[in-house]
Amino acid sequence: MDTKTPSQIIDALGGTATVAKLCRVKAPSVSDWRKNGIPDARRQFLELLRPDVFGPEEGITKRALMERLALTSDTSLAVLLQLPRETVEEWADDALVPASPRLHALLADAPAAAAPQEPEDPDGGRIVPVEVA
Repeated sequence: MDTKTPSQIIDALGGTATVAKLCRVKAPSVSDWRKNGIPDARRQFLELLRPDVFGPEEGITKRALMERLALTSDTSLAVLLQLPRETVEEWADDALVPASPRLHALLADAPAAAAPQEPEDPDGGRIVPVEVA
């Protein structure tokens, strides 16, 4: 879901110095995150602190959201978003759904696509039967 680079995220949060203060680390550490990626624990903290920065860049339409969450009715969507049913019914199917922390949490939990799963045994695909004479 998230296509933003670590640098874009850090810039959206206010820059290296601001993120360093938020995470209580030194600025050079945050500079390293721009190259090496934001550590998972720090990223989760920042997502909780500022979900607006980590939301979808262009938004999501009502139709796409319902497909992604496997919903068939406006009532179900209203319950999940914790909004009045009438509000959700007013949204056009191809209109962008207003961003909210609840929406971001739902999209983060919903599987984006079925990713191919790796076999449990890393050598499973390389082992072949051996014939003995």
